[in-house]
Amino acid sequence: MKKILTILIALAALASANSAQAQETITLNRMVIEIWPEYDRREALVIYSGQVIGGVTLPLTLSITLPQTAELNAVAYPAAAGLLQADYTVEGNTVQMTTQTGLFHIEFYDPAFAYAEQQRSYALTYTADYPTNELIWSIQQPPEASTFQADPAPAVTTVNNAGLTVAEGSTQGLQPGDPFALSFAYTRPSDDLVVDTLAVQSGAESAAEPQIAPPTTTTGSGGLSTPTVIALVVGVGLLAAAGIYVVTQGGPRAALESIGMGGRRRHTPQPTASRQDASRSVFCTQCGERISSDDRFCRHCGAAV
Repeated sequence: MKKILTILIALAALASANSAQAQETITLNRMVIEIWPEYDRREALVIYSGQVIGGVTLPLTLSITLPQTAELNAVAYPAAAGLLQADYTVEGNTVQMTTQTGLFHIEFYDPAFAYAEQQRSYALTYTADYPTNELIWSIQQPPEASTFQADPAPAVTTVNNAGLTVAEGSTQGLQPGDPFALSFAYTRPSDDLVVDTLAVQSGAESAAEPQIAPPTTTTGSGGLSTPTVIALVVGVGLLAAAGIYVVTQGGPRAALESIGMGGRRRHTPQPTASRQDASRSVFCTQCGERISSDDRFCRHCGAAV
C-alpha cells in the first residue's frame, strides 16, 4: 500500500510539473493593441487581441494584465462563427480567460484619458505576460483631430473604412515582464463622440426595422460585471473572420493572414449580450456588427439601421 501511495504521489508531481512546463511554453505570435479615443465615451476604448503560437493544447487558459485604471468591457475569443464570449475571472487587474481557439479579444475603457478643453492625451503601458514575437499597435484618431503626435512615432498612417485616420506601428521580441509604453496627444475643437459624428456624417434616416437576435445567457465572474458589448474592429485589429489590417511596405505586417481562419469575410457575431441587454441586442444589416436597438445608424460602418 505504501508503495502504491508513493507511485501516486510521484505521478501527481510529474503531472504538476508537466502542467507548469506547458504554461511556460505559451508564446504569443502576435499581440495587437488598438486605442479608440472618444469613441462612445470621453475615455479611451482599448482593445487587446492576440494569437498564441500553435502546438498548445486547447482549450487554453491565458492571463492578461490590464492597466490599474481599466474598466473591463468584453472578454472573447475569435472563432469561425465570429467573436464568442469567453469564460473568465478577474483578480485585481489581471483577466484569466479560456480560449477555445488560441485567439483572444479583450476590451476595456480607460478613464485615465486626459480631456481638458481642446487638449487630449493618453498614455498606456502594456506589460508582456508571455514571450511575444510581434506587438502591433494602432490609434484611431477622432474626426477634427489635429497636431497628432505619438510616442513611439507611427510607422504608417492609413484611413479606415469609416474615413478615420489610423496611426500604426509595431515592435518585436518582447519577453515576460517587458514594458511597452505608448502615448499620444492631439487637439480637437469638438466634444462630440466619434460614434455620434459618424452617424451625422452618414446623413441617412432609418430604412429598415433592425433584426433582433435571440439572447444567449452567459456568465462572467470576478470583480467586474459581465461584458455587455463586443465592439468589432472597423479599420484595424485582430479578427479571425475578417482580415482588415493594412499591409504597407515597411509598416506593420498583416495581423490576420497567418491565422488560418479563412479570408476576408465578415460574419455576424454570435450574440453575447448580458442578461440586462439581451432583449435589445440587434445587429447591423450591412456589416453584421452589434448595435443598440436605440441606434439609428451603425456605430461601426455608419449605415442606416
